[in-house]
Amino acid sequence: MHLLLIVIAVLLFVLFAPIKLTLLTALGVLIVGVAGQRAAQVATGAAVTFGEVFRSIGLAFVFVTVVLALLLGVGAAFSGVGVLLLLAGVLFAFVGGFRVGMGIELGPASVVAGVTTGISMILFFAFRPLV
Repeated sequence: MHLLLIVIAVLLFVLFAPIKLTLLTALGVLIVGVAGQRAAQVATGAAVTFGEVFRSIGLAFVFVTVVLALLLGVGAAFSGVGVLLLLAGVLFAFVGGFRVGMGIELGPASVVAGVTTGISMILFFAFRPLV
């Protein structure tokens, strides 16, 4: 079921987002995926495949979409406190994505989510002027 949500979310994003944003997002997902795979291997001590990591990132993408819809629905701006809300929302989305997508415990999922959230936020603010 969660794979269907990922496919629907990605298709909707590709259909409605500008091509430049789509390509930058794909590059960001690749960078976050590589970092997430390494962090997951360190945090769990087990071999982790890119498929598991990308499935988890896809779930986090779905969760982030929900978080953004909620934040924009209450009128949050992406400055000041809004940035902190965005950071917290992305962190919780990644924790949920790695917890559900990879089936790992909350502690290792939080470590991996912390690494991937940090990289995602850096990429978000680096790519923001390019879009």
